[in-house]
Amino acid sequence: MYIGKADKAAINYVIISSIWEGYVMRNHLPEISRGCRVMLLLIPVILLTGCGQAKTAKQLIRDAKYRHGACEVISQSDTSKGSKALLRDKLQGFEYEVSSYMSDINIDNTSFGSIPSTSDNFEKKLKEYAVYSAKKDIDDICSDYGVSYNTDRYEIIMEVLVPDTVSDKDAAKAAVEIADVLQDYNLKERMDGFEIWVESEEGSEHLGSVRLPDCSFRDTETEEEDYYLEMAQTYNKNAVFVRKVRRTYADTGLSLDRAAHILGSDNIEKPSDPVTFYYYSVNGKEFFICNFVDNETNMHYTNYDEIF
Repeated sequence: MYIGKADKAAINYVIISSIWEGYVMRNHLPEISRGCRVMLLLIPVILLTGCGQAKTAKQLIRDAKYRHGACEVISQSDTSKGSKALLRDKLQGFEYEVSSYMSDINIDNTSFGSIPSTSDNFEKKLKEYAVYSAKKDIDDICSDYGVSYNTDRYEIIMEVLVPDTVSDKDAAKAAVEIADVLQDYNLKERMDGFEIWVESEEGSEHLGSVRLPDCSFRDTETEEEDYYLEMAQTYNKNAVFVRKVRRTYADTGLSLDRAAHILGSDNIEKPSDPVTFYYYSVNGKEFFICNFVDNETNMHYTNYDEIF
C-alpha cells in the first residue's frame, strides 16, 4: 500500500496523540474549556486532511489488508454518505468492520465544515475473540486469585478488578498469568500493546498493568517511566533513558504562569514545588522532559529543541 506524505503526517500525529490520550485518560485532564481542547486536537487534523473525501469500500479493504493481513470480504457498500465493508480475518477467523464517512465539525453551535472520518474495529474484535477463546483459562485464574475482570470499558484494554481481600502481589500475579494466556492468541504480533490494567474493585486506585508481548507486571512508577520514554521517542526514535532527577520548579527557570494546572494532580503553585526531570540520550547528547505541561506549548516541558 502506498502511504503519502499526508498519511505519514497523520500517522505521526496519531502516535503522539495516542500516548498523551492514554495517560490523560487514566490520570489527568487539563483545566481548559471543552471547545479549546477540541480545537487543539482538530487543528492538526484539519491541516492534514483539508476538505478531503470519504474513502471507498475498495480503498478500505485495501488498507485493512495492509494493516491487518489477509481477509475475506463478506459485504461492502458505497453510498453518497460514505462506505463500509464487513471482513473476516483469515488468520483467526473473527469478523470486523471498516467504514468511512464525512463528519461535520460543530463547536459551540459553529460549523467548521467536515472532515473524513474512518473507523476500524479490528483491534476491538481481536480482543473480544482472544478473551472469548481463552475464557475458561481466564475464569480459572480469576477464581484462583479471587479477582474478576472487565473488558467493556476500553477497546484494547482488559481490567483486572481487585477486592480489598486480595493483596496487590496476588493481583499482579493474576494479571501476568492472564497475559500469558492471551499471548497465545497474539499471532504475528497483532496484539502487541494490548494492556491489562490492575484496578481496585471500587475503581479508586490504579495498581499497575501488564502489556503484551512482554507480559511482566509494571507498577505505577514503571508505567510513568515508560510513558515519558515513549514521549521522548516521539521526538527522536533513538532516545534512551538515562536517569530521572527530583528537583524544584525553580530549576526550570520558568515563570509560574508557564505551568498548566491539571485537575486531579498536585499542581505547581510556588517555585519550591517538586518537579521530576526525565533525562534521555541521543548520540551522546542529553535532553530532558519534565512532569508538567507547559502552557506555551500544551506539551510537557522539554529542552529538546534547544539541544537539537
